[in-house]
Amino acid sequence: MTIISIVIMVNVSVIIIMIIVSVNIMIIVSTVIMVILTVIMIIVSAVIPVIVNVVIIIDLCLVIVANIMARINMLIKFRLIFPCVNVKSVDFFLQPLASSRAQRRSQWQQNQNKIPANAAGRHGEVADESQRGHGPPGAPPPRAPPSHFRVAAGRLGP
Repeated sequence: MTIISIVIMVNVSVIIIMIIVSVNIMIIVSTVIMVILTVIMIIVSAVIPVIVNVVIIIDLCLVIVANIMARINMLIKFRLIFPCVNVKSVDFFLQPLASSRAQRRSQWQQNQNKIPANAAGRHGEVADESQRGHGPPGAPPPRAPPSHFRVAAGRLGP
């Protein structure tokens, strides 16, 4: 029975560490489910004491795998739902992945900013987009022509 109590204490400490480290509910729920399954397996295997050591090893492996999978799944879902949000609470083993994605995203935004406002090259247009559409007060803003006109105007220059 002392082995069972040690395993339960280890699992409880794992849950406490998970609660402290991560605020995510799904990780805590998965860890609690793994601990409940482990306790059931230990009670079943208490009849045959040899299995207890194997159960402890399997239990620790399952808890570690379940937590890693839950964290990766959480990160993927978070990225899909909020692609623009910078994830601050990324785990240390997922930090290089997130930082490289953030660098690529910022580089893409810098490249977007480098494109000039009148990239299509239409004649008679002001280069600065902020100067467009300053007609009489109350007039509707000018509508931009469809993109195929813009491409054609850029190619048919003098």
